Amino acid sequence: MVLTRSLTIAGTRTSALAITLAMLARVRKLSVASGFTRRKTRQTCQTLPQNFQGYVPYCPFTLEPEAGVWSAPDPDRAKALIEEAGAAGAPVDVLASDEGLPPGSVEATNYVTDVLEEIGLEPELEILHGATAYFTRILPPSGEVPGTLAGTPRHPHVFISGWFADYLGARNFIEPQFACGEAGFANGQGWCDGTLDDRMNEAAALQVTDPGAANRAWAEIEHQLVDAAVQAPITNPLLTHAVSDRAENVQVHPQWGLMLSLIWVQ
Repeated sequence: MVLTRSLTIAGTRTSALAITLAMLARVRKLSVASGFTRRKTRQTCQTLPQNFQGYVPYCPFTLEPEAGVWSAPDPDRAKALIEEAGAAGAPVDVLASDEGLPPGSVEATNYVTDVLEEIGLEPELEILHGATAYFTRILPPSGEVPGTLAGTPRHPHVFISGWFADYLGARNFIEPQFACGEAGFANGQGWCDGTLDDRMNEAAALQVTDPGAANRAWAEIEHQLVDAAVQAPITNPLLTHAVSDRAENVQVHPQWGLMLSLIWVQ
């Protein structure tokens, strides 16, 4: 994912919306054309993966948003948003690393930088040579682990990151990345909305008594985050498994993948 800091460029979220509309939609084209991550991926506009709790298709930042999926970039609208915000020529710090990220990340970030310039901003790209240095620059401090707070001079406006859940629930995807305080230990963009935090807690409580209502609540929460352009998702990784015709009881877990212990061969 490419993320934009919640403390926005030129003091307005309009700049972040424009970046999401133009730059990040175009990066999706790059991710397919250049083999970003060098593995099979599915384009996405959302934080939650498909077929996941709370996922309802939604993609407002594209040329034809009514379809609910990404269709094409709209750089003209993005440029207009930048001009309306008075953000033309605003400096944008872009950070990348040649270690610790999927292959192709530096190439993708170079392309991001070009598109930022195209829509009227003045980006400056810095490439680090170490995963530890990179994640220390983009993530907030957590316990004894050092980090960098969003809004401070060393924190970038734009960078690439990603998320893999360790539990199959929408809360595991959303809370660590978007909650305030310690719960948002992976909140690299510095987003904090107390009302949204309350809604996350309500959705988690509903899971016990009314799972259907919980799913709808998480969908609303995620769509609100998409609308705010808190982060701009690019792709979900996909895994392909080839098995013999003699293999039976082949099952693929949505999180852990191929369940080898359940397969038998005739």
